[in-house]
Amino acid sequence: MRLPLHLLSHRRWPWIVAALAFILTLPALTTGIALDDWLQRSRFLGVPPVEKMAHPVMDLFVFVPPGGTYAQTVSEMLVWWKSPDLQISFLRPLSAATQLADWRLWPDIYWLHHLHSLAWFALAIAAVAWTYKQVSSVPAVAGLAALLFAVEDAHALPAAWLANRNAVIALLFGALAVGSHVRWRKGDGTRWGIAACVALVLGLFSGESALAAVGYLVAWEVFGANESKLRRGLALLPSAVVVVAWRVAYVRLGYRTWGSGLYIDPGRQPLEFLREAPARGLALIVSQWTQLQCDLYLAMPRALQLGLAAIGLCVVALLGGLFWKLLRTEREARFWAAGSVLSLIPACATFPMDRLLTFSGIGAFGLLAMQVSELGWLGSPSALPQAKQAVRWATGALVVLHLVLAAPLLCLRSLAPRLLSAIVDKSVRYVPENAPIREETWVVVNGFDIFLAYTPLIRGGMGMTVPKATEMMASMMADLEISRPDENTLVVRPDGGWLQYDLERLVCARSTSFAPGQRIRRKTMVVEILEVTS
Repeated sequence: MRLPLHLLSHRRWPWIVAALAFILTLPALTTGIALDDWLQRSRFLGVPPVEKMAHPVMDLFVFVPPGGTYAQTVSEMLVWWKSPDLQISFLRPLSAATQLADWRLWPDIYWLHHLHSLAWFALAIAAVAWTYKQVSSVPAVAGLAALLFAVEDAHALPAAWLANRNAVIALLFGALAVGSHVRWRKGDGTRWGIAACVALVLGLFSGESALAAVGYLVAWEVFGANESKLRRGLALLPSAVVVVAWRVAYVRLGYRTWGSGLYIDPGRQPLEFLREAPARGLALIVSQWTQLQCDLYLAMPRALQLGLAAIGLCVVALLGGLFWKLLRTEREARFWAAGSVLSLIPACATFPMDRLLTFSGIGAFGLLAMQVSELGWLGSPSALPQAKQAVRWATGALVVLHLVLAAPLLCLRSLAPRLLSAIVDKSVRYVPENAPIREETWVVVNGFDIFLAYTPLIRGGMGMTVPKATEMMASMMADLEISRPDENTLVVRPDGGWLQYDLERLVCARSTSFAPGQRIRRKTMVVEILEVTS
């Protein structure tokens, strides 16, 4: 087995793989807008039932604000079991500015929105390929790693979903921060250290996922640099100052996640983060290396989530055995492995999904490309001449998974927003377009709260009639027993109780308590808790 050495080492290879990723994700041009896109569109244009944003650049990613008229409107759209102090707001002004430009220039020409996103995606791929070249001493290894990263199908949703563009822009600047830091530490001048800090600032104000870049900076100083511990620690000080300053600004400006069982702020909820992070991190590792998607993690009962975490431990053990000789002898390999793992820590602050693997893949594919080279598959003599057949087969299988299989999957998964739209469309069109429901309350006995919250937004955005209020009594995760003791009362009893699954906890923290006799007053109904399970 020999891979094309001359092509992988070409000086324009970063732009070639960027173009390849761009072409593979072109199906996204046909997907329109979905879920969060509708909220952002409605708030930018002031489409009922939400109000127009006063400060679009700062407010675009404020999903549940702490107070005000808009907060009340959003609160009425959420399920009755939400936490009373719920807040979900993110500071992403740079990403917001790019999306607001789309809404101003071509608000209803959605393929142009997507073309804009794919341009950022291509730039991010090129930046990652450039970073590989700064780290690796073997051009073909950097080229293969860039190719593997470019066709990784886990990147489909960040590339194709407009509301997730922030992850792509954060990846662009985060990768530039890592590559610039490496050049600085290799002695190419202080200007690269300054460039690394600037890129990190831009990344953090594009999306919180840029924090993952810090994992690679730490990994480089631990495994890549060959200096005293003091000098390596001091080299991390500028980046630490950037992160602390960003965090202070984040908090002072009032942005935070609170009251959610899925979004966890490690700074404010360290114990809850430590409890959830291991299972979430292991689920992401399984998805990164095996092509088993972790997107259904939220719909799994706790026992199945722990089972997936156990599989993750097995995967880690198998990977340790597969790469053991490489990790033992090569500092660069240890850097890639450590960076990949450390970059997952910020991702564990939210629920596991493939779209969170943007930074983790940088280290994973850097390590895999090194293994391919060590086996002699890049034209050079094998540094592992006595490698067991199992090692060769396992390495080959990973290359097939992440190259041969991943490329068509990236193309196919770029249609994911269209699938989301199709699912939501069923609830949107359940009531006829011009039905006389403006003064009615739309009651859903059991449904999916995310789709339900977006239904009035989408109907309003499409020019359809919007009900006065929308209420959901229970989720669709459990069978229901329903009785009607009188004409004004429904008794709803889910099999096993409410909040059994993470999917039901987006707007309800685990610390939120309920008690028999407790009443929750809504705009159109009163909910009374009759019983509480253990």
